[in-house]
Amino acid sequence: VAEFWGQRRTPLEVDPVLAASSGAPLLNPAGVRALKLRLLPLATVVTPNVPEAEALTGLSLKTPQELRQGARALYEMYGCAAVITGGHLRGNEILEVVYDGLDEYQCTTPRLRGGPWRGTGCRFASAVAAELAKNNSLSIAVRKATEWVSAELAKYKGGSRTTR
Repeated sequence: VAEFWGQRRTPLEVDPVLAASSGAPLLNPAGVRALKLRLLPLATVVTPNVPEAEALTGLSLKTPQELRQGARALYEMYGCAAVITGGHLRGNEILEVVYDGLDEYQCTTPRLRGGPWRGTGCRFASAVAAELAKNNSLSIAVRKATEWVSAELAKYKGGSRTTR
């Protein structure tokens, strides 16, 4: 992927899905190294969840302040904007933290009961990519993606269905 994309000049969003919902790793150590050394430096934006951001930065990210530090660390390490999705943090709200090298943005949405939800990070990353393809700024793309995912999950609120 890095070889293919390295010759392109179009924006690249990387959603580093490092583990399945069960916790089983999806990339071996060589794959993680390639992601860090070859693909992320080509990215325009990276959209990890908390455990993925911890794996990419080596930091412990347990609080909103630490998420902010993690987003900045991702930018400094890989040179791309970072959007850390905070669904793994405890609390009544879900926090997304965005850092693009200049500005920091935060989006919060109420945490919905009725999970466990599956595929929310992939939906979010896809929605961000779709909004960026419309030439929206990163802050607008994240806001719209957050609103869309929240609205989709609200359709299943109170049920045990996973999202499709």
